[in-house]
Amino acid sequence: MEESNRDKAIRCLRWICDSEEAKSSDRVAAAKLLLELDRPEEANTITVIMEGVAKEYCG
Repeated sequence: MEESNRDKAIRCLRWICDSEEAKSSDRVAAAKLLLELDRPEEANTITVIMEGVAKEYCG
């Protein structure tokens, strides 16, 4: 089964969140996009835990 563009985008955003090579600001931006996803047909919960993110990017 071929992966949809939406699923590819979600996978990419998750990679950015997980990547220690990504800048903190990029990780936070990706996490915000993931949290804003609206998928009512699937009652999924996304929990984002990031360590070492500069305080000014949180909040």
